[in-house]
Amino acid sequence: MAVRAQKDTRFAKVLDALLTAPTTPQGTLEQIAARTLSDQRRAALVEDFVDGSLRTPEVQALLKLRTPQAVHRLRSRGKLIGSAVGNQTWFPCLATR
Repeated sequence: MAVRAQKDTRFAKVLDALLTAPTTPQGTLEQIAARTLSDQRRAALVEDFVDGSLRTPEVQALLKLRTPQAVHRLRSRGKLIGSAVGNQTWFPCLATR
């Protein structure tokens, strides 16, 4: 485990959470491990989504729209699919970059 923890920071964080978890009964340890695993899975999904998506300026250029607001207007009307991640809106694309 020590070797893996040195190479895999996510694994090290899970181990750290387990080691610092309270040892009282009632499933506290399982809840902490499950929450940590869930957070890691969510972060990986968000990263995959962002990696396969275009930012608003890229969509604007691709669709030859004059303003970023035009992109968001299409999104609000259901013509484009996009999701906010942080303060940036990402639009999934089917084509590879």
